[in-house]
Amino acid sequence: MDIIIMNNFQESLEIIKNNLDNTELINNPIIVINNYALDEQNANEILNSGALDLLVQAIEVHTTNPQILEKVVGALSNCSYHDRAQRYLVQQLQTFGVLIHLLQTHKTERRLTLKCLSALWQLTLHKDNFQAIAEQEVVTEIIGQMRVWPNDSQIQSVALGALTGLSTNEKFGQSIVSVGGLLLIVQALEKFPNEDTLIKRAIMTLFNLAANPFNSTLVSQSDAVEVLMKMLQDKDDDEGLTQKCIRFFYNLSTNQDNSEHLGSVGLISNILYTMVKWKDYEKIVETSLGLLYNLATCVPNRTILAKENGVRAIVVAMRANRQFQEIQRKSLAIFTALVLEEHLISYLIDGKAILASILALRSYPTAKPIFRASLVLLTNCLFFDQSRSVVVSNNGVIVVLGKIENFINDQEMAERVSLFILNATVDPTARKQIAHNDGKNICQKLEQKYSTNDSIVKRVKGAINNMKYI
Repeated sequence: MDIIIMNNFQESLEIIKNNLDNTELINNPIIVINNYALDEQNANEILNSGALDLLVQAIEVHTTNPQILEKVVGALSNCSYHDRAQRYLVQQLQTFGVLIHLLQTHKTERRLTLKCLSALWQLTLHKDNFQAIAEQEVVTEIIGQMRVWPNDSQIQSVALGALTGLSTNEKFGQSIVSVGGLLLIVQALEKFPNEDTLIKRAIMTLFNLAANPFNSTLVSQSDAVEVLMKMLQDKDDDEGLTQKCIRFFYNLSTNQDNSEHLGSVGLISNILYTMVKWKDYEKIVETSLGLLYNLATCVPNRTILAKENGVRAIVVAMRANRQFQEIQRKSLAIFTALVLEEHLISYLIDGKAILASILALRSYPTAKPIFRASLVLLTNCLFFDQSRSVVVSNNGVIVVLGKIENFINDQEMAERVSLFILNATVDPTARKQIAHNDGKNICQKLEQKYSTNDSIVKRVKGAINNMKYI
């Protein structure tokens, strides 16, 4: 440590200690402490020197002087970057109460408000302080400052920064919503559409609130959905913002109670457009597919997804990301949800979903998640004449047969395979394909290996019997 800097720090402490009530004399020493605190190596010296106690005393002595208070609070904020110092500030000096008192007694002092909110933000980052945060009603005060300064983007942004961390806690997330924070966050987004830092903090706070089961439905039914959908359209060249918005919608979609509402407000078409635009960006595509799958668990959304050219969009994403197994799996899972509705089969055919499933099987011959998802989709397709012919004509049966050996020791897969083969042998062309591609031998292997499994034995015997009619 530089001796001169150390001496300046110690001299500054002495000046403050001996002249605590003298505004002019303590001004520069406070600045020295402020700068000294910026260096992490000085953390122990700050804590052991009594500097923190002096700063809090200075606030009490100069409680009506906003100019001095700005500097003192700024120094406290910098000191609180150090873990031991922030614990001491909260647990020994009750700094939350001190800062909240300043905010409440200096409501018109913008610069001081900013300093206090910044210090609160820094102190709320530490989980050790959560009890004190609850006792001092810190969330209520931060929301209150957003109400006092609705047109100040900088204050809104700092307040949102503090709420971002607090909203990860379930209890504080509930508090943010219960005291009206949700509305204020949405208003900040609408009022400051070009403030990138503010927007990202607001979206991250909404993302955390959406993950909270107590808040999820309220967030889903708020204007936040419409505002972020519009933002996705207006700022569709911003990768980071796009990812944050989609993650927010994904969090909402994990609550099944929200699915129908989200589908009804146009979210599906919005996400499909975004996914195709960013088709070469793995994370955006994967999150979008997860969101679409969650929405597709709601029956009305399946029709919306199909009619909005969703199948084609998903196939485009699959083709652009053949090297990513999870993207292939999630895409197939969505198709599997759609195939449950007979009136949507034509959309799967026209959108090339069945062919995409067969290609995924070829690309990932030993990947169980892909084999399972493709098998479920293709098996369901075999129930309907129109889709069965597509599976058969594109050699889907032959491809499945060629992969069975990789999974024959897996009972779950064996059960699915036996159902697939039985359903396939209903079709004359498929029967020939099975017979000419070692199908009978596969059936006999399954029968021998799973002789105690009645469903597998019954199916493979039925398939062998059907193969007699070639």
